[in-house]
Amino acid sequence: MQIQHGDVLLKPMDKLPSGCKRQEREGVGLVIARGEMTGHNHVITDKGATVWMLEKNGVSNLYLEVAEPVVITHEEHKPLEIPTGIYEIGRVKEYDYLAEMERRVVD
Repeated sequence: MQIQHGDVLLKPMDKLPSGCKRQEREGVGLVIARGEMTGHNHVITDKGATVWMLEKNGVSNLYLEVAEPVVITHEEHKPLEIPTGIYEIGRVKEYDYLAEMERRVVD
């Protein structure tokens, strides 16, 4: 079951890929995604989560490890509880049929 919070999409995984590096908290918490349009970030302030990054072939992928239920917040969305587990952090995409192209949804 995928979890969506605004333009952020959390996809469940069985385990973290090997080679991931732990990401540090920024001020009040973990920044899961930065808002390009508004500057508002998707943030987890609870201590029960860790963000991991895997850089491979010039591409960075982020993963969320939740040891105990946490809440993700954003100024424009309702807070959402994330259950324990491991998730790949992605972004919602939409397809423009007139332009025949895919693009990321921006928050």
